[in-house]
Amino acid sequence: MSGLLTTTITYFPTVIEALEKVGLKGKVKVMIGGAPVTRAYAGEIRAEGFAEDCTAAVDEAARLIKLQ
Repeated sequence: MSGLLTTTITYFPTVIEALEKVGLKGKVKVMIGGAPVTRAYAGEIRAEGFAEDCTAAVDEAARLIKLQ
């Protein structure tokens, strides 16, 4: 997920909770990023991945795929 405003990233936990409710959280990896997003926030909401920009997102996605 990507958020450009702090108001939008408040919905990231809602999406993660929805994945948990339907039993998908262990089957998919959640990666977040965007201007107001930090690595600490990713850990706080239990996202498996974080990237500061699109270039880092490619590397992070590759890392997450290797974890499967």
